[in-house]
Amino acid sequence: MTKPITLLSFLGGNRGKDSKRPVYEQANYRFPDGSEVCSDYFAEAIVRSGQFQLKQVLLLGTRTSVWERLVQEVDLDLASAILERTDGDTPAGVTDEQLHQVEHLLAEQWRMEVHAYAGELAINESNALDELVAYDAMLAKIPDSHEVLFDFTHGFRSLAMLLTVALRFRGAIHQQHHLRTVRLIYGEFNRDAPSPVHVLDDLWKGLQVSQAAQLFLEKFAGEELAEMLELDWPVGAKAIRKLSERVQSNLFLEFEEPLRQLHNALNNLPQPCPDWLAMLAHALERFHHRLTAPTLSGILLRLAELLMEHHLAGQAYTALDEALTEIVLMAHGKESRNLTDDDRRQLFRETMEQLPDRRLAHQLWRIHNTRNTVAHAGRKIHRDNPGNAVAPGRFLHEFHGLAERLRPLAKNPRKLLEDRWR
Repeated sequence: MTKPITLLSFLGGNRGKDSKRPVYEQANYRFPDGSEVCSDYFAEAIVRSGQFQLKQVLLLGTRTSVWERLVQEVDLDLASAILERTDGDTPAGVTDEQLHQVEHLLAEQWRMEVHAYAGELAINESNALDELVAYDAMLAKIPDSHEVLFDFTHGFRSLAMLLTVALRFRGAIHQQHHLRTVRLIYGEFNRDAPSPVHVLDDLWKGLQVSQAAQLFLEKFAGEELAEMLELDWPVGAKAIRKLSERVQSNLFLEFEEPLRQLHNALNNLPQPCPDWLAMLAHALERFHHRLTAPTLSGILLRLAELLMEHHLAGQAYTALDEALTEIVLMAHGKESRNLTDDDRRQLFRETMEQLPDRRLAHQLWRIHNTRNTVAHAGRKIHRDNPGNAVAPGRFLHEFHGLAERLRPLAKNPRKLLEDRWR
């Protein structure tokens, strides 16, 4: 079932450009289905076209926009009064009362709810955030059940940029998911030929893909990205979803297989490959290359470093400790699946106790104890080893030094035993 739609549109007007030429000129707007609507104002053409299930219109302009144009055919006195306040060298601007009358008349004429906002004439560093708050208040009028159609044909270009930011701001800050998917429409003006109407939804999709990709690449939150890729690249979507699940669940020992699946998916891109997907694939190739290593301990070490880089400290220390555990196991030629928890703990303890480099042993215990503190939600636990846990305020400060001690051991786990008997 088609959802009701709120149309967002602008009203501009620079009367000083050419006094002999109207601000907006008549155009035959041709919609994608071939139908045409003649109007000098594209938002009105959208309403009259019947192409969309519009239930509400939000009009955004400035105090000196051509508000009189919207009512000149139904209330000439009001149009003249608005013109007196919006034209001339030092216009006072449309009043709030006049704006309310415009809303009322348009609502009757278009048979839907209409809200209008007249902001400052110029957007600059002194008022940009105030205008953002005002736009946010306008967007609050959109019901959760509505889709959004964004018309950026008319108005100052700064207003379209401001509305784009306001939509992203409200969708994120107020967690209004219905504002995250926005349809875009633009009416191209041709004076002597039909004026084509362009539905540019893919532009907003580009914003969504970039945001979803950032969430995955920085926070391993890949569900949104996987959902967007499902139709175009299902094998890639599957790998991204599995990688996210493993990291978000701290199942780091199961991270290697979906990483391999991502590699295979990157070698199996759809043909022909859309340009946007090719660009995303390049970013994922860099991501995969950064995490790839010959051994599981090396992969976990690289994963830990990436997690810390993006301030996921608890998971970073957990991955770092799993890398350390894998190094101990590989040094002894053992596999985790063949050992009980007690066996692993005993092997770890014996290895640490027999290290001749006590400073190294202390640092490795420090990794292990920090992981245990994180795993127990910060609960104080009894330790019978020489390494204290890293204090939360020093997680980042000490991490890189600890990770550096593991780097040569991840490349050659047997080196740990060589140090033992050196």
